[in-house]
Amino acid sequence: MPLSKSAILFDLDETLVLTSALEPLRKRRNWPRVYANFSQTELPPATLNFIAKVKALTGVEIGVVTKLEPDFYKFINDFIQSFVTYRQQQPFSLWAEKENEFRAASDAFALICRILATAEQFNFDKRADTLREVHPLSLQVHLESGVANGVLVVRSVDECAEVLHKLLTNSLDFLIEFDTKEGCTLLKEKISQSPFRAVSNYEKMANSFWNFYLLEDFRNQWRGGSTCLT
Repeated sequence: MPLSKSAILFDLDETLVLTSALEPLRKRRNWPRVYANFSQTELPPATLNFIAKVKALTGVEIGVVTKLEPDFYKFINDFIQSFVTYRQQQPFSLWAEKENEFRAASDAFALICRILATAEQFNFDKRADTLREVHPLSLQVHLESGVANGVLVVRSVDECAEVLHKLLTNSLDFLIEFDTKEGCTLLKEKISQSPFRAVSNYEKMANSFWNFYLLEDFRNQWRGGSTCLT
């Protein structure tokens, strides 16, 4: 039986993003001005917090739907064609002057860079969330002690520097959270919000770990001659 999957779809214009400021330009189909004035759009109150909560839901995909104008496809295709033509003439980025000339001559270059940067940010944010929250390698067991060690995931240079500083100076701050859904207690690092340690609330598993994990190694440490700890 195929697995079912849950998803939440958002409409873009006037739902996820307030785009009414661009409507007069869109009606006149003045797309260069539309693209140049993206900064005039804004998010409804608490949108980012809402999206963060939705992204935290396990097994739920997020999608955005909108009506793309044909001119937008033409805008993208024209840029790609101009870039291909330029690369055929200049196959290597050896001449900074030529590169700068192409960027200055292209009305679309800056916007294309913003589009790609937004797509890349979404992609890497999604990968970070996966590694932080649901990936099986986000917690790795140290076999000699049986302790589950978490992977600390950050998404900025400043956060990375701060986490490294606190790690090296033994001054990390943690939060204790009780995850009733997963049945465990988590020790979360405060800056990255990544699980650092995890303890199962399943009593039989916890009892088995504390009483039997590495028991043979413990016996071997106390073994002497023909005498064995029993």
